[in-house]
Amino acid sequence: MTSARDIPRTGSRQLSWLIFTIAFVVFAYFHQGGDWNSNARFAMVRALVEKGEFTIDSYLIYQHAKAGPSNELRRVSIRNAEFVADDQTNVLVWPDSQWRLVPINGTGDQSATGDTKFANMTAVAATVDVAYYAGHFHPNKAPGTSFIAVPAYALI
Repeated sequence: MTSARDIPRTGSRQLSWLIFTIAFVVFAYFHQGGDWNSNARFAMVRALVEKGEFTIDSYLIYQHAKAGPSNELRRVSIRNAEFVADDQTNVLVWPDSQWRLVPINGTGDQSATGDTKFANMTAVAATVDVAYYAGHFHPNKAPGTSFIAVPAYALI
């Protein structure tokens, strides 16, 4: 004799698969990603795996690798909160307590010259959730989630 528990509930199982499929499609399609918080954490993961260091200078600014319609990006090297783009030195700036843009590397309120210009960090960087110390950028996030992600990223 079969009990009610032994009878498969196909309607319930189909409903479960339908809900799963809809949720999967919706969340996969509407992935927001790329916010400052996520980018800061992922930059640390990449720095730890690829370079073995905690500084994320090499993972803050990206430029198109080729002229024209290309999705290929290249990393821009940053040294002492400065980078070179199109043969011009750019000094990264961010707002102070009165919302005036000041150079991050502490070069003072000097005006940009012909061979140097100021670049607002919020406009050029993948994240501004960073701290600047001793000439290097570090994510201003607790490192736990980045540490957890390191083994998985190292396998890729």
